[in-house]
Amino acid sequence: MDRTFSFDHDFIVLLECVIDSLDTISSWADGDTSSQANNLKLSVLLGEFIISLLVLFKIFAVGLTLYKQFQSVAIDLREAI
Repeated sequence: MDRTFSFDHDFIVLLECVIDSLDTISSWADGDTSSQANNLKLSVLLGEFIISLLVLFKIFAVGLTLYKQFQSVAIDLREAI
């Protein structure tokens, strides 16, 4: 069974896993570790963080396309861009 997910779906699933993990770590007895996990969770949930990740994804998507074009033997710069 071939299952293809969109970036949005994968991102949401992974973000939920990260948040759940940070919640678990936040309840540990070690005060320093739990405090850092809680701070990281709060930072990850900020809109600026999520928007930054989405912008980076778009930049890397363009970069990957250009990288593949630049690796070809017969390259036309106008086609690559």
